Amino acid sequence: MKIAIICFTAHGADTAVRIREALKGSGKSKGKDAWSGAEVSKDRGTSGSDRASGDRGRAKNRGFSEDEKLCVRVWCAKSDYVFQPETCGDPDHGLSPECEPGGRVEPLQLPLRQWTQEAFAKYEALVFVGATGIAVRSIAPFLKSKTSDPAVLCVDELGKFVIPLVSGHIGGANALAARLSEELGAVAVITTATDLNGKFAVDVFAKKNQLWISDMKLAKKISADVLDGKKIGFFTDFPVVGELPTELEPWEASAKGRGICVTLDEAKRPFEQTLTLVPRIVSIGVGCRKNADPALIEKRIVAVLRSCGVSLHSVERLASIDIKAEEPGLLGFADKYGIEFITYSAQELMEAPGEFSESAFVEAVTGVSNVCERSAALASGGQGREQRKTEKNDIQTDECGRNAGSASGGKTMTPRCGKLIQKKTAGDGVTVALAVRDWSVEFG
Repeated sequence: MKIAIICFTAHGADTAVRIREALKGSGKSKGKDAWSGAEVSKDRGTSGSDRASGDRGRAKNRGFSEDEKLCVRVWCAKSDYVFQPETCGDPDHGLSPECEPGGRVEPLQLPLRQWTQEAFAKYEALVFVGATGIAVRSIAPFLKSKTSDPAVLCVDELGKFVIPLVSGHIGGANALAARLSEELGAVAVITTATDLNGKFAVDVFAKKNQLWISDMKLAKKISADVLDGKKIGFFTDFPVVGELPTELEPWEASAKGRGICVTLDEAKRPFEQTLTLVPRIVSIGVGCRKNADPALIEKRIVAVLRSCGVSLHSVERLASIDIKAEEPGLLGFADKYGIEFITYSAQELMEAPGEFSESAFVEAVTGVSNVCERSAALASGGQGREQRKTEKNDIQTDECGRNAGSASGGKTMTPRCGKLIQKKTAGDGVTVALAVRDWSVEFG
């Protein structure tokens, strides 16, 4: 999570430092989202798995958990003010290495317009400490969409008021403003209608549940209906945790109106006007020939997803065996669609619990009888790259290098696996399988 703070006076710099310390303190709150204070799951992926929009290439629209690094940099336009605390560079302050130079306030060395343009591309949130007019004029040329713009807030130089300006819901500006107001003892100036009226907001719901939103125009119409007191239909293919908000009703009662559908299938239309929300919970397991044509790899993956009624927006991970870690077609697909690419050793794949298709030929080549199904199942078990690193560090080995159990209990760890929803399908020298992790819609 990267946050940029810009200030313009000495008082503003003092407030900016307070904001940075408040953010770092929030980030250390165990199991909490530092933007909203809500509980976060340990099983979330680490490469943009909580995006609420279709902008797959940017890991925006999210808070951060204790497992993720927090980067906060502060710039000041007052060139003779350079604040260098004694704790600069202290690793305990939670700054990631790429956030050099440490914990100081840096002099602004670019024109403000250029700084803002670069910050829009590189940071999940921008905080202007100063007048709202400066902030508005600075960001205006670079605004594109609420699904892709970073959260932008303005805080007065004394830290009395926190004002979210853009991306209040999906970008998390409102939640960040509420959090900062609590930490700083300031007043959060929230102006979005659903928040003011205490109503259900579909974009907030989508962000909390890490859902892709199919149609922002329809989402706006649904929000308008909610504010007008109209009921919105709700349909889901998944279990529901918590009570349905009073603004929503089961789809049977409102199939002829507007409604929300939480599903993996973008084509599903339970309402006359259906807003589709797609969770990112699917992992794709792939096996292929060496240097397989990237276009064929993509063609096969897309074809399998389509045949299963699974949206590409639902994919959180691509997985394979470690001998494919540098396979250009797999790396290219993952990069193009902004998903995590993770690989497993033959031993890890063989240890995956479950029933899988067997191939003597594949085993002779790779050392494991099935690559695509096993890797999909493992990847959908919540074991992203960072989680695997943590778990591996907890494993002890004996003198022969065999798994001797965890340091905590001496028990061998059983890999977690998701549910296969498409077993191996082959074509063009590419095998593909799909798996989904356990997931529920959460209200409240």
